Amino acid sequence: AAQPQSLAFRQPAIGQLLQLTRMGHAAGLRRALDRLAATDDASVVASCNVVRSLLDRFELGVLENALMENERVASPD
Repeated sequence: AAQPQSLAFRQPAIGQLLQLTRMGHAAGLRRALDRLAATDDASVVASCNVVRSLLDRFELGVLENALMENERVASPD
């Protein structure tokens, strides 16, 4: 399988998702993903699907690491 933890979000979305992840706020994460996925940016939609699958498995630690890596490589706006 491809690297499942490769995400393509941009700020401020990354920070919001990290905060919700660290709170363990699954419902808030799902609402944020629904909002973010309403875009024609295929990489963001794909990232939303990756996060949803991690949420479905309650892999919040994996999700937090993936978001931190996304934050590290995201170009500042």
